[in-house]
Amino acid sequence: CISSWGHDFRPSYRQLSTLRDSLSDVPVLALTATAAPKVQKDVMESLSLRNPLVLKSSFNRPNIFYEVRYKDLIDNAYTDLCNLLKSCGNICAIIYCLERTTCDDLSVHLSSTGISSAAYHAGLNSKLRSSVLDDWLSSKKQVIVATVAFGMGIDKKDVRMVCHFNVPKTMESFYQESGRAGRDQLPSRSVLYYGVEDRKKMEFLLRNSENKKSPSSKKPTSDFEQMVTYCEGSG
Repeated sequence: CISSWGHDFRPSYRQLSTLRDSLSDVPVLALTATAAPKVQKDVMESLSLRNPLVLKSSFNRPNIFYEVRYKDLIDNAYTDLCNLLKSCGNICAIIYCLERTTCDDLSVHLSSTGISSAAYHAGLNSKLRSSVLDDWLSSKKQVIVATVAFGMGIDKKDVRMVCHFNVPKTMESFYQESGRAGRDQLPSRSVLYYGVEDRKKMEFLLRNSENKKSPSSKKPTSDFEQMVTYCEGSG
């Protein structure tokens, strides 16, 4: 969060190091599921960590099967996803979408085919969000369709599938989000729907974001290029 959101979305995150002015002797522990070397360096510098002990474990999640499905080769991605979910049985799943409207539309479509689902995003009031989350955590709802902010601090071990209905911004975020599947170590799936129009939309959004950032901030389009390479090389 410090590195990904601290530069613009949540600049206060990058002020956390000021706590050390009044709590200089208190140890600081920084944890994350994924962090590329440049992100590790950014976090350590932002928190003013002095000679920190860095512990790492393997990123390999052998119980997760990764798959890319190409929207341009599918007649209807909504229908394809519905059929995929039904073929897996009554599983617990997270579907990530880029926009709130897609969350709403896709959730309605899934529900209309008999799949128990609900949308979750910041456009819903807090009471409804809490109700949707409780229903999903208690397995009253099978599928939650959400924007990428969903998932922080949530540890549901029996998620059998994480689906990205739109291409993520970075490999790092993709890995972290897909890693919410199969935390009980049982076989699970990561499914990414990729299409040319999605790629163009994300490139447009990232270019606009780049123009607003300071020259010292990291370049989001270069990170996205890695994501595109993964998608287009997975056929």
